[in-house]
Amino acid sequence: MDQLSSLSVFVRTVELGSLTAAAQRLGMTPSGAGKAITRLEQRLGVRLLHRTTRKLTTTIEGAEYYQRCRSILDQLDDAEALVSGAQRRPRGRVVVEAPLVLGRQWLLPLLPTFLAAQPEVALTVLLRDQPVDLLHEGVDVAIRTGRLTDSSLRVRRLGARAWVICATPGYLANAPALVQPSQLSDHACLVYTGGAGQRPRPWRIQRDGREVEIMVDGRLQSNNLDALVGFVRAGLGVASLPRSLVEIDLAEGRLRCVLDDFKTVPGAVSLVFPPGRRTPARVRSLADFLAANIDV
Repeated sequence: MDQLSSLSVFVRTVELGSLTAAAQRLGMTPSGAGKAITRLEQRLGVRLLHRTTRKLTTTIEGAEYYQRCRSILDQLDDAEALVSGAQRRPRGRVVVEAPLVLGRQWLLPLLPTFLAAQPEVALTVLLRDQPVDLLHEGVDVAIRTGRLTDSSLRVRRLGARAWVICATPGYLANAPALVQPSQLSDHACLVYTGGAGQRPRPWRIQRDGREVEIMVDGRLQSNNLDALVGFVRAGLGVASLPRSLVEIDLAEGRLRCVLDDFKTVPGAVSLVFPPGRRTPARVRSLADFLAANIDV
């Protein structure tokens, strides 16, 4: 195996955190990937990776070497793209991920126009509410909302969407007063969660110019915003929801906003990209298109 191939194995192993995953991505056997790393370490005379049965991490030297190797491979990709014309003509497959509701609301309606404008770009569209590791899943770009917990991701902010706390007039007519956030404990809160067994997402409001998180709980919970919209329309309780999902219901009086004296905190909407590499032209073309056409 030549030196460049060994560098590719090392870089992919660091990014995926697994020799097996790197081997699968590169179309080789795990033993072949392991031997490539061993030969690389022997040639350099230093250990690049700490290997255990559960975890793989870089040594101090390995972390520095990774940064240099990543830069070399990026420059090589740029050179090949420049010569082949790929920088000017996006080509290839892009894997894009989005939450179910945002995918239905924003992504899917826009894709026919994008595909017509970029006939040499192919798409794999993944819609799911549970965020995944972009590198491990091979995702090129994803739409994410709220606070981003992974600081290694490259982020392109699209804007922020308004949220409202609302219920049906019928529910409110038969429920206790609701003019203070502290009174939510007296109500049937319809709760958004990240999944089974996960902590409910707090409701965020602004009080006296500062942001406050309200921890809520309720008998009825879901990890899907469409489900919560259905629950609140059925008069089953109070929900905190993106305004865009209930705009018509509010305008026609089927739902009413509550806690009007407290402003809800808008939720950030961003495009995120895997760490440690530049954005290929095919991915950049989709990202630019989404940024220009998604009306947050």
